[in-house]
Amino acid sequence: MSFELGKRAFAYYNTKIHDWYAPSGEYRIVIGASSRELRLRAAVQIESTAKLPVHYSAHMTVGQLITAEKGEQFIWKVLFRRMGLSSLPPAKQPDIADCPEQIAAIVRETMMGMPLASMVTYGALSEEELNTFLMEMNEAGDGR
Repeated sequence: MSFELGKRAFAYYNTKIHDWYAPSGEYRIVIGASSRELRLRAAVQIESTAKLPVHYSAHMTVGQLITAEKGEQFIWKVLFRRMGLSSLPPAKQPDIADCPEQIAAIVRETMMGMPLASMVTYGALSEEELNTFLMEMNEAGDGR
């Protein structure tokens, strides 16, 4: 006996996209006569082609923001300015490769889970700067 499992077998209805959505990841399939008598088990890997819309907010973390190219550039620009390293040539975007290794390690290990609002609290940027940037990211859509 065989049967096919389509996209909907792994999906849930997502109200943001008004469609069924199956996130990427591993799904386990278990078959049995009952929940106490499981006879077959298998795992399948799903790669979703659909992208969920992202809403950028002050509550998201630095780690979440830097998954978008413009978000990563923004964070490095803020950090470089904060560290007094804003002397990069105009054509060069701030990048972790330009950062002293000690600072890069601190960013990787501690800042990724920090909410963006904390950057305002600690004086890295103003609330107006953050809100303007977030508005631009949301208007751009995917932030790329």
